[in-house]
Amino acid sequence: SHSVNGRLQCIGSPQHLKNKFGQGFTIFLRVRQPQSQEATSASASASATVDNTECQLERAHEAFMSAFPDAVLCENHAAVLQYQLKQTVRLRTIFESVQRLKDNGLVLDYSVNQTTLDQVFIRFAKNQSEEAS
Repeated sequence: SHSVNGRLQCIGSPQHLKNKFGQGFTIFLRVRQPQSQEATSASASASATVDNTECQLERAHEAFMSAFPDAVLCENHAAVLQYQLKQTVRLRTIFESVQRLKDNGLVLDYSVNQTTLDQVFIRFAKNQSEEAS
């Protein structure tokens, strides 16, 4: 159970609370960074590597979005893409699609996570502060 401002907000097992109040799944894709090739200068090599990484990120992003059009890109940092998917998507479908990206060489590795209880409680607290204002 969890209360906000002394009022009971929810009751149930941790899994029930995640299913009822969670935001679905968070997927992290780590994109394969291209090997830097010999270049005439170190800065030219670094620039080419950045361009190639951006290209890899774009290809992985397009492939993921074609599999999950309702996905929300939450973060694109370094060679990692973070997405949020609604809970209505079957976990098996997520793993099959993301593993296909890995098998095709677009993704080096990945992680699929369910909403944590901390995230659920933070959402309750956020709603509490919005109601107070």
